[in-house]
Amino acid sequence: MRCEPITPRLYSPNSSHPLYTSEGMANPPFNVDLVDAERIKGDPRLPFGLPGVNKAKKVSNGNYLWISYFWSYLNDKGRAGFVMSSQASSAGHGEKEVRRKIVETGDVDVMISIRSNFFYPRTVPCELWHFDRRCRG
Repeated sequence: MRCEPITPRLYSPNSSHPLYTSEGMANPPFNVDLVDAERIKGDPRLPFGLPGVNKAKKVSNGNYLWISYFWSYLNDKGRAGFVMSSQASSAGHGEKEVRRKIVETGDVDVMISIRSNFFYPRTVPCELWHFDRRCRG
C-alpha cells in the first residue's frame, strides 16, 4: 500500500486543525505520572476520557494519555505502532475503561507482548501495540 504524503502541522489546543497522519510510530516514556487532569480534561485528543484521576486531580499514570493521543492523530485509514509498558494491557480502573473504548473502535490490530531483556539496555518487559483504521468492520 502506498502511503499518503503527510503535511505536518503543529497541534494547538486552540486550533481547529490538529495533525492527522496516515502512519505513525513512537516509543513514548512509560508510566509518566502526576499529569494535571484539570489542564487536559477538555483536550480533543482524549476522546475516550481521562484514565484515572486521583484525589489530587492528577492522572496517576499517563500511558493511556499517550495511547489516546496516537489514536486521535490517525486519519480514517491511518496506522500506528508504538511501544508501551506491559502494565498498560492489564491496568484497571480508569485505564481499563479507556482501553475498553479503544478496543471497541475496532482499530486495535494487534498487541504483542515482549519479554524482559529484549531491548538493550532496558530490562523491563513491554508491548508493541498496532492501530489500523483500515481494519474496521
